[in-house]
Amino acid sequence: RASPRPACWERGLLTLFMQWQYAAYIEPSLPAAFADELRGVADGAAAAGVPEAGMYARVGVALASIATGDVLDDIIYLLKAELFPGAREAGAAIAAAGVSVEAAAAKVAASRLLQVGRTCSFFGAWGDRTVGGQLFSGRNLDWAAQTGVSDYKTVTVYHLAGKHAYASIAFAGLVGAITGMSEAGITVAEAGDDNTEETLRGFAWSLRLRALMEEAATLEEARAFWAATNNTLGINHGVGSAADPGFLALETRAGYTAYFADDDPREAALVVNGTRYGFPLKHAVWRTNHGYDPTFLETAVEGRRPGYDSQTRYLLLHDTIAQYGAMAGDSGAIDIHRAINLTAVVGDKGGSDRASFVTCEGEQAARGENIVSAAFAPAQQLMYVAYENGVGAAHVPACCNNYMRLDMRPWFGGGAGL
Repeated sequence: RASPRPACWERGLLTLFMQWQYAAYIEPSLPAAFADELRGVADGAAAAGVPEAGMYARVGVALASIATGDVLDDIIYLLKAELFPGAREAGAAIAAAGVSVEAAAAKVAASRLLQVGRTCSFFGAWGDRTVGGQLFSGRNLDWAAQTGVSDYKTVTVYHLAGKHAYASIAFAGLVGAITGMSEAGITVAEAGDDNTEETLRGFAWSLRLRALMEEAATLEEARAFWAATNNTLGINHGVGSAADPGFLALETRAGYTAYFADDDPREAALVVNGTRYGFPLKHAVWRTNHGYDPTFLETAVEGRRPGYDSQTRYLLLHDTIAQYGAMAGDSGAIDIHRAINLTAVVGDKGGSDRASFVTCEGEQAARGENIVSAAFAPAQQLMYVAYENGVGAAHVPACCNNYMRLDMRPWFGGGAGL
């Protein structure tokens, strides 16, 4: 693999930390059905002779859910206070490697695996901007490329009694949803947006997205579900609906959610030192890794001004959507192929300037961190999904790869779609 393999003590400490976070904070806040599911994974795997699989499923949920602001101090606390079974052994392994507790904690806290969602993106477009007014949406996961995780790509379809069937796009061992679509036409997405107000005492976001897909059939129902459950991290979420075509961006932190529909004046009002950063449009909503709600921004890690990379991708989405809209007649209407293009253009290709996002050629693109890229036509129950592959100079980010067309109608029950 192109990514250097961590030392044994690093892997052990990261795994121990994730187990502790899951047991102490995540599991007590999960709805019973999801806690039972993870216990069932553990019991079933143990009965099948794979006793460690349940532990790794819990670690996967924690890895996607981890808070960012206090990881370093938490690891030091875990080791010095021996708060969890295995902490003493982990401390001994670290000492044997000649590493201090503080240095070990710092290295694990800075791990690429804890940077999930930091450069992700999503969008939704509908109404006057699309063919037939239907919703099209897309989502990129830019995170720790070339680790080997893409050897274990999955699309999991869930059929639960009394719930909407849905598909979760993820990886083997991760029981949550990175993105996905339901038979009711709901699509979900995520992009990190760090905030100092964070907690793990809430509904782990990757499982929360699964729950939303199984419960909601409209944007109104999705919003009501979200309001009835608890946030954890500073994250931008995207929720789209085919039944009542539209899309919402949710800027979330612990205890607070700001809901954004299209053409929101709060977005247009983001001005920092005389420079305007928000450019909302009618019948389109998109996010990268910055917020626009004034209350959310009060505690945003980056402050009110978007980072350079995030703003570059935000403007690329804006400009591409606007360019399609400026074309004569219906010639610029967004269809699934243009939705794929919108998704692919902002996937990470190794750089932060505008030029780096519009080419898949050269050594820089091979360094791209885009590992999943997906576009959705939920009214037709279609998903187009791409994953990264290759390593080193032969690495191809997902957004530069082939998108697989997945007609979900047979998997959702054979209906003709909305």
